[in-house]
Amino acid sequence: VYWAVGIAEIATVWASNWPTAPGSSQILSRLMLRGNIDDIYLTPLSASGVVLITLGTILRMQCYRAMKRLFTFELSIRGDHKLVTTGPYGVVRHPSYSGLLLIYAGMACWYGSQGSWLRESGILETRGGMVFFGIFGTLLGGALLGLLNRMPAEDEALKKRFGTEWIEYARRVPHFVIPWMY
Repeated sequence: VYWAVGIAEIATVWASNWPTAPGSSQILSRLMLRGNIDDIYLTPLSASGVVLITLGTILRMQCYRAMKRLFTFELSIRGDHKLVTTGPYGVVRHPSYSGLLLIYAGMACWYGSQGSWLRESGILETRGGMVFFGIFGTLLGGALLGLLNRMPAEDEALKKRFGTEWIEYARRVPHFVIPWMY
């Protein structure tokens, strides 16, 4: 769901730059419901969004690399689990969530900025667009609430498993997702 907007914008820009390519006119007629393709342009805010998405993705990839097979999408502690305290985990305790927050902030900047396909195409004025945006907002809000609930649960599970090793780690790395803040 999240990447559909980006793909639509890329397809629209591609079709407008190569109007004689097969499928270009169909892409534009389906994706530009109103307005002009010239209304879609890169702004400092949308470019910042792309940078945030890229940084968040790189951070998450570093987390996958640091955790290796211990990285899971569900709360779990394995029998041979080791406490990872290096790399991004040496800066904040939940850097993978930091990466997600960067990605979500980037999507808000890119998709919500003036000149974005989402704002300029007219899609938000359609029933389907309103439903899509409602689902997008609900999923994003649910994901953020889930993160806020999951971080303390993960910390508690790690504390239970690793005891004083985790307590010392939490002293050295006191913040959940944002260095020196939270």
